[in-house]
Amino acid sequence: MTGNLSKADEFAEMERIVDLAKVKANPYTDFIQYAFWPKQEVLSAKRCETRLIENELHEFTNTLGRLIIKEYLPTTADMKTVVGIPEYLDDDDYLFLRYKTTSRVHVEIQDGRGVCILMSSPDWKKGQLAQIETFVRDIAIKTINFPTDSGRAGNPLVFTSTIDIGPSRCGALGWKREGEPPASQSNWYSQIMWWSDGTRVLFAISKMSKEDYTKLATIANRTKQRKPHKFQYRTRP
Repeated sequence: MTGNLSKADEFAEMERIVDLAKVKANPYTDFIQYAFWPKQEVLSAKRCETRLIENELHEFTNTLGRLIIKEYLPTTADMKTVVGIPEYLDDDDYLFLRYKTTSRVHVEIQDGRGVCILMSSPDWKKGQLAQIETFVRDIAIKTINFPTDSGRAGNPLVFTSTIDIGPSRCGALGWKREGEPPASQSNWYSQIMWWSDGTRVLFAISKMSKEDYTKLATIANRTKQRKPHKFQYRTRP
């Protein structure tokens, strides 16, 4: 994540900042668990063969291209380090990728039902928790690939939760096209959950399209039980 800490030290540092059990117990804050990188023994023991997830890797590349500004995307060499873990959490299959950009931004991505992107850089000025919205907004504008067509309606709005999670903050970030109601949620950029301690920022982003949101809004689909996110090779007869 930051500096030259070992993976074990990184995990211990995160534990000092985030009460993992506490955030996982609240459905509003449970996404913060994705600020923790899996332990190496988990990645080594449970990873599946790359040849089995070629379709997912192709889709992953396309998804990141939609969500992240080009400067902060992984290189072809970075993509070769992606690890696939079946049934990582809640029966969902996940892809894991960590890399550093040429501009010295450290990126950790966990891709399952949604995409969780943790970023930090030694070159970023530390954000103060009292004004954390400014820090989160600045990093979002710098790194997230918001639409730039004529419908753009200015900078994204950043809201901070009042839930006590200790020495860090979380909330929601929203970007709307001109004319859209403030509460509308119609694409991946409509509502992005975030967490930050002023050094790192985690963005939890939906992969759903506008059509997916439309389907989700119907009564029939609203009550439909969610299916686990699985790699294609595990769903074949």
